[in-house]
Amino acid sequence: IIKSDYEKISIELFDVNSNKVLTMNNINPSPNIEMNTSKLSNGVYFIRIISGNELIGKEKIIIVK
Repeated sequence: IIKSDYEKISIELFDVNSNKVLTMNNINPSPNIEMNTSKLSNGVYFIRIISGNELIGKEKIIIVK
């Protein structure tokens, strides 16, 4: 969950080989953020959530279509 204490955040999505596959910048913080993953394959991915230069969160997600 992303607190609204941050002005804007960026989200980076990485595959299991540490390749960045998606970046979303200047997002308003919200507990629910939608990402278009239609071009990604099924599998495990890792999300980094950044505000300014500060890493504020990281999560593992599994995409299954």
